[in-house]
Amino acid sequence: MSAARAGAAVTRGAAADLPPIRVLPIPEHRPMALDPDEPVFVTWTGAIDHSQPFIQDALAFELMPRRSDVDREVAKVDLPDPHIWIRTTGQLLIEVMAGLRSPAQVVRACAPEVYDAIARRHAAMARRRPEGQGPSIRPRVARVRTSNPVPGAIEAALLIVHGARVRAMAVRVDATVTGWRVTALQLG
Repeated sequence: MSAARAGAAVTRGAAADLPPIRVLPIPEHRPMALDPDEPVFVTWTGAIDHSQPFIQDALAFELMPRRSDVDREVAKVDLPDPHIWIRTTGQLLIEVMAGLRSPAQVVRACAPEVYDAIARRHAAMARRRPEGQGPSIRPRVARVRTSNPVPGAIEAALLIVHGARVRAMAVRVDATVTGWRVTALQLG
């Protein structure tokens, strides 16, 4: 008897010892629908009353950071070089405002009010430009000057060159636990 036949005989014998495979239906992954006339009980503190069996399509998340995250000191070694970060982020911001990039690319680097202003400017540029036509000249950051008015904050003036036009942009970036964040922006 060859080794291949002996291996096949052992495999057939082992398969005969196994129980048959059971096919089960896929379980329902969504919660049961609630009766619209039945009130849902949630306490004023946000705690769920567990006497009610279901909460339909609810996702718990925090809109505000935890106090421990806000109060935590930011180690300077964890942050990138502010001069390089401001130059790179400034280039991204002017490209978004010129309509060359999506505003979503800078959402993590900006405070909400700064992001809203940038997104509005992006939308205005998209409306002005004809369909499918991009700008002929890409704006660029020519120079960056930074100052450190208080620990954990950097204020910078950026010189922007867009074709024959020269503009100034002022930004303030603050240190957060996730890195630098643009908290103020003024384009001149």
